[in-house]
Amino acid sequence: MRKWVSHDIDLCIGCNRCMEACPVTKKHITIADLNMATEPETEVPQNIIDFSFNCVQCGRCVPVCPAGARRDYMVLFIKYKLRAQKPGKYDKYIQIKDQDKRGFELMKQKLYTTYMKLKHRDLRQYMGSVPSENKEILFYPGCYINSPEVIRRTMKLLNFVGTPYNILGGLNTCCGIPHLLIGEFELAEKNMDLLHAKINRSTPKIVITGCAECFEALVRIKAKHKTEYDILTVTEFLLTHRDKFPKVRLRPNITLHDSCRITRRYNRGEAPRKAIEMFSKLVEMENSREKTLCCYYWNMGHDGANDKNRKKRLNEARGKSKTLACDCITCYEKYVGLDDGIEVIDILELFEEALDKEGGAR
Repeated sequence: MRKWVSHDIDLCIGCNRCMEACPVTKKHITIADLNMATEPETEVPQNIIDFSFNCVQCGRCVPVCPAGARRDYMVLFIKYKLRAQKPGKYDKYIQIKDQDKRGFELMKQKLYTTYMKLKHRDLRQYMGSVPSENKEILFYPGCYINSPEVIRRTMKLLNFVGTPYNILGGLNTCCGIPHLLIGEFELAEKNMDLLHAKINRSTPKIVITGCAECFEALVRIKAKHKTEYDILTVTEFLLTHRDKFPKVRLRPNITLHDSCRITRRYNRGEAPRKAIEMFSKLVEMENSREKTLCCYYWNMGHDGANDKNRKKRLNEARGKSKTLACDCITCYEKYVGLDDGIEVIDILELFEEALDKEGGAR
């Protein structure tokens, strides 16, 4: 990161396009001041501290840079510099999310896991256990095993498809991306290496996930360790079995919220579009694909404008359709709770509804 950051600071021509594209709250910041604060050994002034912790790493700053600099990495490096000063909301988020907790933090992790096992008994066997049996498919929900609605839906669809699969989930299987986005690079690297070892126990051919951050971690692990398994979103995997699903029309039309990571960063936005077209008509929003707007999750509420920005996004969606589909669990959970006159669905609901309409899963 030090090498990349120094290289990109030298590339910067001061045009300010990255700041114009940035969607989060920011006080008046000059590019010169931001570059200075990014240098490894310099102090970070308060206005740039605030801006850095508002950053959601959505990546909108990257394609607009005429010099090819990665402003998102540069701001992430500032978070790394400030990791000992991170806001309480950041620190609280990762207190029990780790694969190698010790002492009191391990006790808190175990207590929370015990509570979730009692609350969701049907999923308890997947909360923290590592599968050792070899199966072709590994479903990796990681921390979002604690989102039971989505987990049960995914399992129902995987069972319908009929391919044997393992599940790897729990707080002690965290992918490391939360740590990375907070600036804790060493913790992120440690968690990704431990996750790699756990995945390898069941030697899968395909690893699937419904979380954009988990997807990014898997891509990073594959690049670092040269793994042989393929990485797919759950939607991409279900589309490989699309002929098994009933051909039914479920909505007049649906619009789609693209994930910052799955679509913008990794250009994997075709699968949710194909899924929508199986059961409805897709109506694109103006801010879609590489222009997508963030769900504003990854500054942990540090930016006071988050709710306003989310409602603006839903207002755009409402102008296109009565239904907004999300292909990332994080995005879905940030939008579904907002009562804003539009139906927000996890895109897997379409596959499930199709089965239910035709008499249920086999």
